[in-house]
Amino acid sequence: MYIGSFNSKVYAFNATTGHRLWTQPTDGPIESSPAISDDTVYIGSDDHRLYAITATTGHIRWKYTTGAAVNSCPVVAGDTVYIGSEDDKLYALNATTGHLRWVYATNGPIDSSVIVFNGIVYVGSEDHSLYALQAATGRVRWIYTTNGPIESSPAIAGNTIYVGSFDDQIYALKTSASRKI
Repeated sequence: MYIGSFNSKVYAFNATTGHRLWTQPTDGPIESSPAISDDTVYIGSDDHRLYAITATTGHIRWKYTTGAAVNSCPVVAGDTVYIGSEDDKLYALNATTGHLRWVYATNGPIDSSVIVFNGIVYVGSEDHSLYALQAATGRVRWIYTTNGPIESSPAIAGNTIYVGSFDDQIYALKTSASRKI
């Protein structure tokens, strides 16, 4: 079990016994939830970084610095980890090395976590928009604008994507186009 804390530390616990296995400090509070893939824990921090930590030992494999706090929860799809930042950008990084694959700039902070479906990355931004981007390139497929900031993480059922907005609405959109259902 892996937990990030506002005390600027990542903890690993044995899920059966509750025994602490390791602690890894960061340089800022952690509001992000971790993503685990293979033997790596990915977690964002208010210190502007995404950390890739070896799950069994707590050793930092790599860290990637963005321009602001990383409160979004990372998502791993294939060999890419996606993370939003309060610097108004969505990052796609090589999950093994942390090297940047692409970056896409929105017009507002990204606290929403992404969802990847059929080669498309969906993410909300505080600029009132839901973005659909090609997972491999970051190229825009479509953008849907709401009347309020989007901090919630989208969800998909079938070919419909659902996302909440601060305009007190929940939107249901076709994944193939930016039309409301």
